[in-house]
Amino acid sequence: SNAFDEKPLILDKSYVKLGYGIVHLPENTNVTQGNGDGAVDNIFPNAKYDFKYESGSSFSIAAGNRFQNFAFELSIDQIVCDIDSVSSDTGIKTTSGDISLRTIMINALYYPNFLKFNKTNLYLGAGIGITEKVDLDESGITGSRASSNLTFKSSTDLFNPTYQFILGAEHSINDYISIYS
Repeated sequence: SNAFDEKPLILDKSYVKLGYGIVHLPENTNVTQGNGDGAVDNIFPNAKYDFKYESGSSFSIAAGNRFQNFAFELSIDQIVCDIDSVSSDTGIKTTSGDISLRTIMINALYYPNFLKFNKTNLYLGAGIGITEKVDLDESGITGSRASSNLTFKSSTDLFNPTYQFILGAEHSINDYISIYS
């Protein structure tokens, strides 16, 4: 007899998760801009910029399947944060705007038995993927070299590698609905 016939792979449950969260992006310092249409200042393409962000929002949707203590899922996340300020060594300063990021991730989750408490289960995980698009909209650009009412919008398809580590909790309300964090 075949070993697979004796122990077939059991798909415990397929699922779809919808999520919302609060995000805090770390400050970015000494960022260079490059040249082109999306550049803040083409006169100084090697200028260094410091970005400070306000707290933002994260929206996500994931589809996956759980195999006993493991789950694998594909998620798409959209993160939007307001810009607190952008300053540079060129005399240009930005006082408002927003940045948004879209990521596509493949996540692996592990639900250890020793972290299960009645209907609540803690889980650990990791994910890899890409940051597919970054949109930067700025307004309120001021400074000695800025023209009045200067604004710009930059949209970049980055496709940069992205990773994450996950620590969460899932509480089963019934056989079909769970709340997770």
